[in-house]
Amino acid sequence: MTRKETLLKEVYALRNLIAEVKGKEQEDLEALVHTWKFKEEAKRWKEYELKIRIEQMEELLQIAKRDAAIKNAAEDYYLTPEGASAKAETEAAMKRTEALFEETKEQVISDIKAELQKHLGSEWSITRLTDSYMEIGVLNPEKENDLIFGQTAEIYYERRNYKGCERFEINFGSCGSHELLPQQTAGSFASFFIGIGRLHADTSFLAWLKDIAFGYADRCKELRDEYNSLNERLENPLNI
Repeated sequence: MTRKETLLKEVYALRNLIAEVKGKEQEDLEALVHTWKFKEEAKRWKEYELKIRIEQMEELLQIAKRDAAIKNAAEDYYLTPEGASAKAETEAAMKRTEALFEETKEQVISDIKAELQKHLGSEWSITRLTDSYMEIGVLNPEKENDLIFGQTAEIYYERRNYKGCERFEINFGSCGSHELLPQQTAGSFASFFIGIGRLHADTSFLAWLKDIAFGYADRCKELRDEYNSLNERLENPLNI
């Protein structure tokens, strides 16, 4: 066996150890090292690269062992009366956080929809909301909750983007060819662009929209951090 084959075998041996710790299927190492595929793979690697891989696999093995120890300790703890009670409390707190997230989202959507219809027109609505952007558009009067031709405007917001700057922007594509003098303006292409014009012109409404969007993003982060903290407590109740 060449030097590189010996190093590659050690890589696979460490991979097997990690699989064993995780309770996953292991490879037949002795059969593998005699295959043409293994020998060709060894040729493609440089020795220093294989040594780096071994170091990385050793680190992953230690992480896997630690994770397994935490999991086993948690399972044993949750079998005790104290642990069972703690688990129930943590899971209940996680459910409350999830409920708060949904309630917050529904309330913000309701508030934005009401203001859109007040400032841009009764046919306007919000169709999607996340902690970084929302979609708004004109409803089709003939189909409940459907947008006119699927046309939307996306508003993006971040307190600090990848450039380290605040972001509050709008983007919308072309609606294509449409009637310039429609018999009914409501629910038409025209109403979309009329509303977009009103949106740009109404700086006080835009300031309100910015505040509620940023506030929603902040609240989402708070709830997400809270949920992640609870989940960490659930997975590692003894703080190992």
